[in-house]
Amino acid sequence: MEEQYFIDLIDKYLAGKADKSEILLVEEYYKRLSEKGKDLSYSKPDYVIKEEILVKLKEQIYESANESSLFFRRKYYYALAASIILVLSFSLFFYKQKDNSNQTLVQIKTLKANDVAPGGNKAILTLADGSKIVLDEVRSGEIAVQSGISITKTSDGKLIYENVINKIGVLENRILYNQIETPKGGQYQINLPDGSKVWLNAASSLKYPAIFNGNERQVELVGEAYFEVFPNAEMPFRVSTKHQLVEVLGTHFNVNAYSNESVTRTTLIEGSVKVSEKSLNNFKYLKPGEEAKNKNGIILVHEANIEQAIAWHKGNFQFNDTYLIDILKQIERWYDVKVDYSKVPDTRYNANISRNLNLSRVLEVLELTGKVKFSIEDNIVKVSNVK
Repeated sequence: MEEQYFIDLIDKYLAGKADKSEILLVEEYYKRLSEKGKDLSYSKPDYVIKEEILVKLKEQIYESANESSLFFRRKYYYALAASIILVLSFSLFFYKQKDNSNQTLVQIKTLKANDVAPGGNKAILTLADGSKIVLDEVRSGEIAVQSGISITKTSDGKLIYENVINKIGVLENRILYNQIETPKGGQYQINLPDGSKVWLNAASSLKYPAIFNGNERQVELVGEAYFEVFPNAEMPFRVSTKHQLVEVLGTHFNVNAYSNESVTRTTLIEGSVKVSEKSLNNFKYLKPGEEAKNKNGIILVHEANIEQAIAWHKGNFQFNDTYLIDILKQIERWYDVKVDYSKVPDTRYNANISRNLNLSRVLEVLELTGKVKFSIEDNIVKVSNVK
């Protein structure tokens, strides 16, 4: 029974149909088990390679049979199976590319020689007086106080606003705006003074009042952010981007409004939102599981792929029939590299890859299609077609 399950799982992965948890486990365990896959014979047919890997799988499972915790054993089975699957995928890749094996090895060495680490918690905070704080360079703890609001940086990459004197309208009732900007290769979480939480993706910025006053809570977004809005029916929360306005009372949603993307996307996870197009005053209401695409003044609503929309917030890249050019835009932002788009083919991908991997590992996975190759030179990712 277990053996058949793992055989099916191997087929599922190679077909690009493995789910999020299976692919995450593949990435987590690849490094350890890939070493054990080096003795496989890549000149053998695919079904023989499957057999050899299944034998290795069963041997490792039997080694853990004496563990007392059933939960642990099951978790181990899944992890081990997934990791061996990736070994298999690399095995089949090298088997299918055996005539170009030397070139492939040179390509991988070149990628790793010019490798780029993944992004992390990096941002610049601009206070109301214009002073700037580089958040990844200051220690955790309180970093500023304004209008009775304490601004604290936590050790795990959060910026927290807290009303410490419970007063509104101090400092001549002026609205004091702060702005947080993430560079390419950066991300950051902000807990706003009303209790709402915002996760800012790479190359993005959020402008917001240090304290919300009046009859609305409005912020301005450039780039991408995931919002968990604290409910307050008397004070609607509004997210303003270049082309649209999103109005909510209390909900979870994602907004993608990068300037180099052709559409602005608003994806609703729970609650309800009103999406308005600024120039033509069009608007649509979204229900959970729906996505609004705003392009050239037209708002289209359709069923959303929630996992793909918020994958970045969960620490992953997720591609579902995604064009390579759109994948490379994400890579460009997260790894702070430039991409040469002159030879990018119309290849589409289905994959789920951790954003915690070095760039070379991500590119190696994309090369498994056998249709493209990548190189990294002077922080520029170059693409070439495989003939």
